[in-house]
Amino acid sequence: MALYFFDCHDGETTHVDEEGISCRDLAEVRYRAVDALPDLVRDELPNGDERVFEIRVRDEEGQPVFRCWLTFRLAWP
Repeated sequence: MALYFFDCHDGETTHVDEEGISCRDLAEVRYRAVDALPDLVRDELPNGDERVFEIRVRDEEGQPVFRCWLTFRLAWP
């Protein structure tokens, strides 16, 4: 298993993962990143009308291997 680092950006601040998570393969990396996005949004609900939350995953050498983001948007009908 390889070590991957999941850096989170909440639309204002980037939180750099210093510990990493061991994953079997890139499919698990993808699953973990996508699974973490709703928690990131829930923890940092935006005060404004729109915010983009992003997770950037890098390998042990610091090379990017995966990115996912979720746009949280509020609107009146």
